[in-house]
Amino acid sequence: GAEAPSVGGGQPLSLRRDLSYMLTEQLFENMNLKNFAARAQKKNMVQSGLLVLDHKTMKLLGYKEPTQEGLFMAAVSPMSDKGVIILGAILNERTDLVSGPVDFLWPQDRKYYDATIFLKDKRIATTIQNGGLGSRVDPRVVKKVIDEGQNYSGSATVLGDTFHTAYTPLKDYHGVIVGIMGIGAREESFVDLRKRTITLFSSLIILGMTFGFIMTYLFSAMIIRPIAELAKGMNRVAHGDLNYKVRIESEDELGHLASAFNIMVKTIKMRDISLREMTEERLSQVEKQVSIGRLAAGVAHEINNPLTSVLGLSMMMQKTFPSDDPHQEDLEIIVEETTRCKKIVSNLLDLARENMSEKQIIDLNRLIKETLVLTTKYEQMDKIRIDLQLSTEPLLVNADAKQLQQVFTNIIINAAEATIGNGTITISADEDSSGGFVVVQVRDTGVGIPRANLDQIFEPFFTTKGTTKGTGLGLSVSLGMIRRHNGTIEIDSEEGKGTTVTIILPRETNGDKELRSK
Repeated sequence: GAEAPSVGGGQPLSLRRDLSYMLTEQLFENMNLKNFAARAQKKNMVQSGLLVLDHKTMKLLGYKEPTQEGLFMAAVSPMSDKGVIILGAILNERTDLVSGPVDFLWPQDRKYYDATIFLKDKRIATTIQNGGLGSRVDPRVVKKVIDEGQNYSGSATVLGDTFHTAYTPLKDYHGVIVGIMGIGAREESFVDLRKRTITLFSSLIILGMTFGFIMTYLFSAMIIRPIAELAKGMNRVAHGDLNYKVRIESEDELGHLASAFNIMVKTIKMRDISLREMTEERLSQVEKQVSIGRLAAGVAHEINNPLTSVLGLSMMMQKTFPSDDPHQEDLEIIVEETTRCKKIVSNLLDLARENMSEKQIIDLNRLIKETLVLTTKYEQMDKIRIDLQLSTEPLLVNADAKQLQQVFTNIIINAAEATIGNGTITISADEDSSGGFVVVQVRDTGVGIPRANLDQIFEPFFTTKGTTKGTGLGLSVSLGMIRRHNGTIEIDSEEGKGTTVTIILPRETNGDKELRSK
């Protein structure tokens, strides 16, 4: 005679061999319970796990009118007299089992959260009020948890309401899925969280925008204003106000930039003064050359005809007198000096008069090569090595080819006469950094020109060759021709190391396509 167990109230059940035979036999008609006990005896160790009990077995365990199967959490321990002790509890309607975790995790928001134990897909214990027991789980959960044996997390329908849930499978002592354990939060619980999140992020955004406006203002005060001051200074200088000074006293990069800008303006101003002085000096020289040219033109016209008569009569007298006549030597001198005088007169006329130019688009590369072919006929070029460095692209100018060829010839011959022995003349041609001008340079390794003579080098009749070798009009005539082409000639020389003559002419870009098509 054993005591009637009170399993429905959660009390442990103890079955000993001294229980009534009928009760023992009826209880172990449940194969799950019988196999569970036999497993403990066979392994001779405590076994625990879940079991599914039918209606009859649940009634034997104390449920008077069970309406559904029961989920039994049991532990079996073998005894020395081959009996067993079974301890367990039915999980059906055990609200305390599922409410405990909810109360522990969310004590302040208890109304939003629920937990449930399912036997297969039916609720047997839940915190959901009003009709929760016996209802079924969402079919999506059944497919994921019971059919596939995996955990489920996500949205699920619970008695018509939307929950954010998490479910996990419950397995019996054989490892077979017999139920589900689930927990969820009503969608309303996220409304407050969403409001708090939106409020938080809105506050952060407003704070960030305010901070951004403040930083923008400070950045404008520290960076934009100095840059605007620099831009204003550049605009003033660009319009010719070289007395403007940018006043930025900071020690950062903008302060250094302003200081460098002021130094640059000062340098430009000093260079502008120097250029103005140089221009005035050049204008004075030009006026001087113009006056000399006019004088030379008048003189040349006056003496040209008499010289022609003297030269003609001298040559006729040479033919009249016998070759052994002692006057032949005197006549030879008269002819040579008269010829020299005519050459001087001719150069004076070239210097003074404005010849009509026949300008067209020409390639300086080709013109320089053609000029070198002509200069090879001069005796001075025999021992000179020519280093030609021309641009790979056409260097087009709008010019009179004959006049430029005369200029190049004069400069190359001068370089050859200044070069002693086996020297080198380097001729280079290329565009400048702006691309708007062509720069031709003729560099020799000759004796050079003293610094004191560089300012006089373009003056008419000034020469370093001596009176017997030159008239001093070649560079003056060449400069005049180049100026008529809107260009200039610059000379740099160092005594004993050579001379560099630089010719600068405006580059013509409109004729590129026309020349290439030819």
